[in-house]
Amino acid sequence: MRVIFGQPTGTTPGEVPSGGGILPGALYRVNFPGPRSPNDYVELRSDSPFSPDSFTISFHMRTPARDTGTIFSYGTQQQPREIAFIGQAGSQSYTFFVNGERATVTIPKVLDGQWHVVAITWRNSDGQWRVMVDGQERASGSGLARGHRIRPGGTWILGQDQNIVGVRPRFERNNEYLGDIAEFHVHDEVLSDDDLRRLYSLQYPGDAVNWRRVAITPRGSARRTSHPVSVRLTVDSRGRPRVIVDAPSTVPTTGQEKTKCQTLLETTQTGGARGAFIPQCEEDGSFKTTQCHGSSGYCYCAHPTDGTRYEETGRRSWEGGMEHDCDTYWQTKGQEKTKCQTELETTEAGGAIGAFTPQCEEDGSYKTTQCHGSSGYCYCAHPTDGTRYEETGRRSWEGGMEHDCDTYWQTKGQEKTKCQTQVETTVPAPGAFIPQCEEDGSFKTTQCHGSTGYCYCAHPTDGTRYEETGRPTGRGQGTMDHDCNTYWQTREQEKTKCQTLVETTVPAPGAFIPQCEEDGSFKTTQCHGSTGYCYCAHPTDGTRYDETGRPTGRGQGTMDHDCNTYWKTRAIPDRGLVVGGVAPGGVAPGGVVTGGVTPGGVTPGVTSRRKKLPELP
Repeated sequence: MRVIFGQPTGTTPGEVPSGGGILPGALYRVNFPGPRSPNDYVELRSDSPFSPDSFTISFHMRTPARDTGTIFSYGTQQQPREIAFIGQAGSQSYTFFVNGERATVTIPKVLDGQWHVVAITWRNSDGQWRVMVDGQERASGSGLARGHRIRPGGTWILGQDQNIVGVRPRFERNNEYLGDIAEFHVHDEVLSDDDLRRLYSLQYPGDAVNWRRVAITPRGSARRTSHPVSVRLTVDSRGRPRVIVDAPSTVPTTGQEKTKCQTLLETTQTGGARGAFIPQCEEDGSFKTTQCHGSSGYCYCAHPTDGTRYEETGRRSWEGGMEHDCDTYWQTKGQEKTKCQTELETTEAGGAIGAFTPQCEEDGSYKTTQCHGSSGYCYCAHPTDGTRYEETGRRSWEGGMEHDCDTYWQTKGQEKTKCQTQVETTVPAPGAFIPQCEEDGSFKTTQCHGSTGYCYCAHPTDGTRYEETGRPTGRGQGTMDHDCNTYWQTREQEKTKCQTLVETTVPAPGAFIPQCEEDGSFKTTQCHGSTGYCYCAHPTDGTRYDETGRPTGRGQGTMDHDCNTYWKTRAIPDRGLVVGGVAPGGVAPGGVVTGGVTPGGVTPGVTSRRKKLPELP
């Protein structure tokens, strides 16, 4: 098994070359300095077998980038994204892949240039996964790659997403990770809370991948540096566990590739012109975020990776200090303001007295606890769009929030889609088919049956499987005879009774047009736009139960009957749903009429048994 991250340098004294990689003689980290390149990654080689039905992956990360890129990926010939954790562009969200299936994970407060400990667990029995950051659970879910066993013989990569797995892997420039990674461990089981604490304390190395023993082969411009590290286990103000990484910067080991700052410094000192600017470097080789020009007396904020000086921040050293916080200025420079930052700026510039002022994190997201200074109320909020959940409101002097606002927004319910509902309600009995859903809850357009080994094209909305497209899984989705992403669009589907009625009804004044569900069935509450009345109805044939009629103005929530179940207990009468306008005292066909109705109540061209109906309200 091989493992890959970012890029290559030399061998540190005390290290033993091994099979094209380097066995570390001490604690170390790998750094991806940027700019992004498809050539930067690190490969890890481990001799331990790896084909588990569950796992725990943990690592230390530090990134100053708003767009993290790919932290790690494990790919096989059959599935390049067997396991992967990839940052989404311009956000705090990550995509967690198992067997190509994905879950979206939002982790606030990690894009701050500080060290964080991340642990990810997954098991195949129910597809349950968890993501912990600094010892606290930040996201979780279920149904991800349920029943799947991780394929053996794959390649691990940190710093890049694998498009092609093999001797010549292929990468994309925009997918490269920026920042540092350390203490990357993989266990072939879901660790207990006690074992996680041992892992955080650096006392429980991975059995599948052990950061202390795995051979590494850096590529491109990524580099490996010494990394003395210690970890503190403590608790926060709410008594929750918290992990703090103490990782001082270190001077690059002799023989390692120099950073851009170190190279510039060396060049300037040996041959620079008199009065030339001399860059100032941190111990780890990055640029200091405050750069001062000795000859002019000016200091500027600067970017720690490429040394860009922001001239607008210039200030003479004797003028009393910098006006900007140079440690963070480079993070927001040149970037579009977030929604929170824009709202804050607008409110501060012209907000009314007592107006709510949003509180933003350093990375521009909303704080998950928002407090209104005038009312004294605090609320849980969504970190991306700032939605305040009013039901969590609590006055600040009442003793703290009742909910954990860091996670409340994740559980704030949305109605489940048909696919998500089927996944939750399907009993995982032998031979049972469990549908596969996209992140947005729609059905995947390629559905595979684990027991039969067949895959089919499917409709993304209702999950209809097109049996004629079935192919054995062994041939792979890439060899399906049809393009499942578009097949459902061109596949001529038989329309349901409700859909046919909607299409064929002439929208004449007073005509009734039925309302259909997404799957084509009749909605169990049918409302007539002209009369203003709503009725319970049968989902299959559209029978309308007139005794349930109520004015729309009262709201469907005040119907006297539960229309979702009323049709189950009501004997189907000898009349159908009349489509079209029927005059008071008019005559309607005994069956469902599919077309316009004349003012006399008779549908042209339809011969049917008739009976007198009571006048409708």
